[in-house]
Amino acid sequence: MKQRVMTSVLLALVLIPIIFVNTIVPMILLGFILVSIAGLEYARLSKSNVLVITLISILTYSCALYFNYYNKTLIFSNIFIILIIIQLFYLVYVVLNDAKLFIPHYLTALLYMGVGFSSFVMLKIIDVRLILYLIIVIAVTDSFAFFFGVKYGKRKLAPTISPKKSVEGSIAGLVGGLIIGVLVVYLLHLDEISIFSSLLTSSLVTILVSSLGQIGDLFASKIKRTYGKKDFSNLFPGHGGVLDRFDSWIIGSMVLIMFLLIGV
Repeated sequence: MKQRVMTSVLLALVLIPIIFVNTIVPMILLGFILVSIAGLEYARLSKSNVLVITLISILTYSCALYFNYYNKTLIFSNIFIILIIIQLFYLVYVVLNDAKLFIPHYLTALLYMGVGFSSFVMLKIIDVRLILYLIIVIAVTDSFAFFFGVKYGKRKLAPTISPKKSVEGSIAGLVGGLIIGVLVVYLLHLDEISIFSSLLTSSLVTILVSSLGQIGDLFASKIKRTYGKKDFSNLFPGHGGVLDRFDSWIIGSMVLIMFLLIGV
């Protein structure tokens, strides 16, 4: 636990200045490093071609940022929305049905790593407050799910994927994430952004970020169990690898970017 806390503090000391500095370049570089490592982690875990998986992850990440915000085209934005929807439906299907992973490794690199980490960086490009909102919702969801699950959890949420998670904990995480998330929307004045313009839309978006963030965590666990590993890597002591640490964040980012691009 001490090691985990120390790693969390060090990560915060690195990430906070990069996320909140008044320029986008450090964030883009951070995303590039993270997506590169994530591609490498996945390739090694799945015993797929390291060069191909890593390159696809990087190229998808780079193209997504370029065509969505530096040479924005409606066609590419629509393609990006479709890619996000495919990934979200895929992970929900796999987790809820405890189904086998069935898409090729190169598509996982494109949809999961490339689209996921580019979505995270896009939040900074649009409005840095969105990243703060995302981190708080995911953190509160995880904390409520853990503590309520330990104390009150009886029914297993996904026994073959993550045996320690409970239905009661998951519900508590969703409720906690919803309450704090909606509060954060108004404290940060995010109601200036269309997807948070009313209590109803703020609540719906927060529910999806919280619930799909939890499913994203289970999806990462499903990948690891499929290949008989506990963590994607040991890059962050006590936390695992990049995909262990950022699994819920990248899925939550996809949800937010999807709605922002649609213009809800």
